[in-house]
Amino acid sequence: TIEYITIEDGLPASFMFSTFSTENFIWLTSNDGLTGYSKDKIVNFDQEDGLGFDIVYDIIADDFGNLWLPSENSILSINLEELEKAANDSSITLNVKQYDKSYGMKNSHCLGASLSFKDSEGMVWIPTLDGIVSLDPAKINAPIFEPYMIIESISADNNQLDYENETIVPAGTDRLLIDFTAISYVQSDRLQFRYRLDPFDKEWITATRERNGIYTNLPPGSYEFLLQTGVDGKYSDSMLAEEIIIKAAWWQTTWARILMGIAIIALALLVYWLRLRALTSRNIWLETTVSDRTKELEQQKKELNEVIEQLRSVQEQMVQSDKMASLGVLSAGVAHEINNPLNFIQGGVEGLEQTLTHNGHLNNEDYPLLISAIKEGVSRASKIVSSLNEFSHSADDRNEPCEVHHIIENCLTMLQYRIKNEIEVVRHYENDHAMIMANSGKIHQVFLNIITNALQSIDGSGRIKIHTRVGKSQVLIDITDSGQGIKPEDLPKITEPFFSTKEPGKGTGLGLSITYAIITEHHGQLTYSSEWGKGTTARILLPRI
Repeated sequence: TIEYITIEDGLPASFMFSTFSTENFIWLTSNDGLTGYSKDKIVNFDQEDGLGFDIVYDIIADDFGNLWLPSENSILSINLEELEKAANDSSITLNVKQYDKSYGMKNSHCLGASLSFKDSEGMVWIPTLDGIVSLDPAKINAPIFEPYMIIESISADNNQLDYENETIVPAGTDRLLIDFTAISYVQSDRLQFRYRLDPFDKEWITATRERNGIYTNLPPGSYEFLLQTGVDGKYSDSMLAEEIIIKAAWWQTTWARILMGIAIIALALLVYWLRLRALTSRNIWLETTVSDRTKELEQQKKELNEVIEQLRSVQEQMVQSDKMASLGVLSAGVAHEINNPLNFIQGGVEGLEQTLTHNGHLNNEDYPLLISAIKEGVSRASKIVSSLNEFSHSADDRNEPCEVHHIIENCLTMLQYRIKNEIEVVRHYENDHAMIMANSGKIHQVFLNIITNALQSIDGSGRIKIHTRVGKSQVLIDITDSGQGIKPEDLPKITEPFFSTKEPGKGTGLGLSITYAIITEHHGQLTYSSEWGKGTTARILLPRI
């Protein structure tokens, strides 16, 4: 197939002089410069891109990777690798060398209709209007010439300065402009300039089309402006030098800097002194404040200790009061309970008296019965008195080995008068013994309070179940009643001081609070679970021995 590529496809011109193919591009010459064509892009270089001339006739590649381009008024040379880099990156500037009469050519105008070529020895042959030019790419060098460089003007903030011998720049100048040029009768249009301001610039600066150097905000001091010219990137050894002195403002002078240094040091010392004084004053204030605060804390600690002692005393009084209240409640029932064994004893004694009075001797048939009745009465009275004695034990500061089942049985004995015939007490002791290290009197008070509450919660017939189990490190006691239970909203508050679910005047609200305190004092736990209308379970955990 035949494919046409025209201006509509991106070519700069329809008429092409010559073509040259590489791996990446097909290069075309025309009246509009040098064009690179590939499947992805079309890129064109002309005079504005540094080509030198727009009209390029032919393309010849030498043995050193360069392209030779006969043009309208000179022969151009471009490194092929650099050319293709510039084709792929528009930020890269072409480095084009021009060869004309300054290199010895009689006529630098090349012919577009003739064919240029490279011979077998690597020589490049190019036709011109005045014969044919033969170039040896390996030996061709730029002509040696020394343009006359001059400084055209130096201005500071748009004010012209005198630069006859040395240039004096006024203090406070913001913008320094140095215009320069060079006089040359050979290749004047191809002259390149580079400059440097020592010691401000570390590298040479290549001048653009505007032949000047611009500096802003230069510090005061002595400088030397250096200028060089060249062609095709090769610069001559000669340089133009201009001495420039930038005056210092009064605040930039040495004496001013010394004074400012002294002032800064004095200010720093003053700030340091003020800061030190402030810190010293603050330290004194802090020490005074800390001392006062320490005294306040010591006084508060003393008052707090006194309050704690008072609370401890009140607690002990509350415990004792609760114990005495319990004793008061028990007194009537205990008196009733003791009357029963006393009746046994009295009946036995009266029987003995009557037998001795009427018969003068004891009847062998009645004797055992009367003695048995007396012993039973004494035993029951002794048991009740023993239980009361253990409950009344008040050695608060002394713990001793205690057997839980024994304490529970003592409490049941003291409460026997309140355990009606219709209330069943069920005992479930998983172990024969449940030993704890505790204050016997206080533990009696714990079980007495809990069992009393269980009895009071049962209206009519019911059951109280006492279950104990000895674990690895604790003794568990569950006391469950079939009473009316505790309302859910009241359950979290039942161990709070002065809280009671009983009617006003029928309870102090201290029993369970004191019970909870005693259990906690013995490193145990007391928890309650209840279902309203069905009953309550009190669970006690105490460390075992």
